[in-house]
Amino acid sequence: MGEPEAAPKGSVPEGPSGLLGAAAGAGHWHVCEWLLSLGIKVWANGADEAGRSGHVDLMDWLLERQPPRLWQRVRAPELTPGKQGEVLAAAASSPTADWAAKVEWLEEQGCPRDSPAAAEAAAYAPARLTWFRDRGYPLGPEAAQAAVRACNLGALQYILAAMPVPSTGQRHHSSDAAPLAAARGDLAALQALHAAGCTMSIAALARVSALGGRLHVLAWLLETFGRTAVGLDVALFRGAAESGSVELLAWLRERGCDWDVEVHDDGGPYIAASRNDDARTVACLRRLGCPWGDAGQVFRDALLRVAPAPMMDCLLAAGCPIGDRAAMRAEGLIWRWACQGRAAEAMRLLAEPRQHGGGRGVAPGS
Repeated sequence: MGEPEAAPKGSVPEGPSGLLGAAAGAGHWHVCEWLLSLGIKVWANGADEAGRSGHVDLMDWLLERQPPRLWQRVRAPELTPGKQGEVLAAAASSPTADWAAKVEWLEEQGCPRDSPAAAEAAAYAPARLTWFRDRGYPLGPEAAQAAVRACNLGALQYILAAMPVPSTGQRHHSSDAAPLAAARGDLAALQALHAAGCTMSIAALARVSALGGRLHVLAWLLETFGRTAVGLDVALFRGAAESGSVELLAWLRERGCDWDVEVHDDGGPYIAASRNDDARTVACLRRLGCPWGDAGQVFRDALLRVAPAPMMDCLLAAGCPIGDRAAMRAEGLIWRWACQGRAAEAMRLLAEPRQHGGGRGVAPGS
């Protein structure tokens, strides 16, 4: 079989082709050479097909003729500052032993040493922090946040100690490190940030802690900064409710935290329960100290609808105010009961001196 002839002009495919892969997979070395001699850059890589078919020598030969890898053609000046920081961060957090060599090489390519991303990544590996600091990398709020995210208290303490103190004497800015620690329930990290003098919004930290159900963090905030700073308000209670922690809700109520539960003082809850003949709810409302409303209002409603005898007895046993009996008799309420054969019962209810006069009836203990 002779050498392959040159391809006629216009016969070479201009798009991607699988010819090289097919030839390499079949072990046709001379065909691969001819295809590559055409100078076409869109041939599919045949090295993988050669290796898959067991043609190791052909695979190595094809790999040697591959164009330079993309990363070998990329230089730092072609990257934006943000991308340079990302590359440095990746090198700084590399799990391989040559991480330092990678960082040094990137620096030689023009990546600046003032990128906070490197120190941020290094916070996951605290042994590297000193190396980065000695090379001029800043250890600032981003690095502190990374240490909190990694639950690395040692790295956080090192970073806080290394952070420069402003000439104005103001406290350190902690960025999002403190809220992150509060949300995660990392009290040790929060205490370290506080000890280092980091600026923190106590009310905001309390709300974040409540949302996460972090009772131990809230307890520390309240003990350390006091009620005014924490803000035991409706927003805090709502956050605790959203967390689903009944324990936290009870803890907040015990400490007088405001809530927005509507307290009905018109006797409405009793009326709703009695209309449903729900004696258990009546008893529960009584135990919770729910107000009866205007004296006689709940009792009058029961009379108007001719409530069953057990419910009337339940209301009276719970201490329901009867109100002005004479006015109720004048309204003709007894006739309503008489129409249902219960006139004697109505007269007994309105005749018994079981409750005190007018005004607003309030359940004992309310």
